[in-house]
Amino acid sequence: MMKTFNQAKSKQETLFVEISKLLGALSSPVRLKIIHFLSQAPHSVEQLANKIGQSLANTSMHLNKMQREELLTSRVSAQKRIYEIKMIELKDFWEHIQNFALVHKKPYEQDIIDTYQEDLVWQ
Repeated sequence: MMKTFNQAKSKQETLFVEISKLLGALSSPVRLKIIHFLSQAPHSVEQLANKIGQSLANTSMHLNKMQREELLTSRVSAQKRIYEIKMIELKDFWEHIQNFALVHKKPYEQDIIDTYQEDLVWQ
């Protein structure tokens, strides 16, 4: 059956609303920091709060928002909730958006390079 213009437009609108929700779940410097660390390995709320310099409550609030959008999964291990990225595509997206930022904001290139060349040991 051939789609009408209005049907196609409606499906497109639905898709754009869903994409907007996903981007909204990521549209915070705190949530981007969380994605940064979770793209490297699963973390507990406590580990993430320490790494991003936020309270446990604030970190949990951001994790819950991303989990509601099905970006993260969690499991309980030794009385701690461990979060991880649900789909490899989010890790890929994170890599692409960082590369885009390098090209888009050339003056920040050295800051970004310095950020990823830090030799930090997290407790």
